[in-house]
Amino acid sequence: MQPLASYRSALANSARRAPGLLASARRTSPALLRQGPLGSRNSSSTSQEQASPNPQSRSSSSSNAPLAFVLGSALSGAAAYFYATSQADTASPTTAGADLNNKYGSPEDFKKAIEELEQLFPGDETVTTDPIALEEHGMSVNDYHEASNPSVVVFPTSTEDVVKLVKVAGKYKMPVIPVSGATSLEGHYRAPSVGGICVDMARMDKIIEIHAADSDVVCQPGIRWMDLNETLKKRGLPLFFPLDPAPGATIGGMLSTGCSGSAWC
Repeated sequence: MQPLASYRSALANSARRAPGLLASARRTSPALLRQGPLGSRNSSSTSQEQASPNPQSRSSSSSNAPLAFVLGSALSGAAAYFYATSQADTASPTTAGADLNNKYGSPEDFKKAIEELEQLFPGDETVTTDPIALEEHGMSVNDYHEASNPSVVVFPTSTEDVVKLVKVAGKYKMPVIPVSGATSLEGHYRAPSVGGICVDMARMDKIIEIHAADSDVVCQPGIRWMDLNETLKKRGLPLFFPLDPAPGATIGGMLSTGCSGSAWC
């Protein structure tokens, strides 16, 4: 290992030689550039390099660079914003309504769908078109969205029931809107303006299996998270569902919305 004094001496010599090396590079670089294949372009570059810039102008340009960057970013953002809003304004309500009519079935199709649902689930109040029930499933005091009632409400009790009604919905191009705890603040269970099938999961509230070793549970979507935790506690299992939304929130609703927008009520 060399002593520290040797390193200091070498650094000092390099510092003394630096101005000379820089001046030599400035003298030789124009000649090297002129020998390149692009003569006219290199000549113009050479003349620019030979002209020593004004220190004050260099300092001014460097200090203005951040300001120019900020102004450019602001102008770009404003242009993008106004373009996006202008594009959104072009979609008139009439156009949106026409898109819905093309996507979904006609009122006559919806009527046929309801008749078929009533045939699939006869006499047990699984299917209802009662105006009060439709209004209850189309509005909520917990959110600020405009109410939109479904065309029919179905109360399935099993996965097989859900499969049946979804097939009918697909056949007649009828939208399906699931609802469980109805605690949403964000209009998650609002029907489209054309109506649809509201699938109320209130009767599908059973725990199927609990796998304590794997810390998971198989359950129906209508079970409330508080009821699930109470069951785990009664069975003496050191497990609980850790999310804490509204007391009436259900597992199915929380999964479908990412546990977003539930109300404490």
